[in-house]
Amino acid sequence: MKLTVLQLKYLEINLSIFGVNAVATQEQRDAVYDIYNALTKQKKKPNSCGRCWRNVKGHVYKQYLKQKEE
Repeated sequence: MKLTVLQLKYLEINLSIFGVNAVATQEQRDAVYDIYNALTKQKKKPNSCGRCWRNVKGHVYKQYLKQKEE
């Protein structure tokens, strides 16, 4: 599955989320989880698990970079 144009634009505007020690708002976390769920057809929800957040964020960012190269 690919990111939509709207999702790509959202990620471009919010690239700071993907920084090493970046702090994301709850709204940003919800949006990244929504994008992840659309990509993977899963139903993950934001929680307090830091590792889960890193994995979701990493998956979305890799797809973003992949599509930006195309």
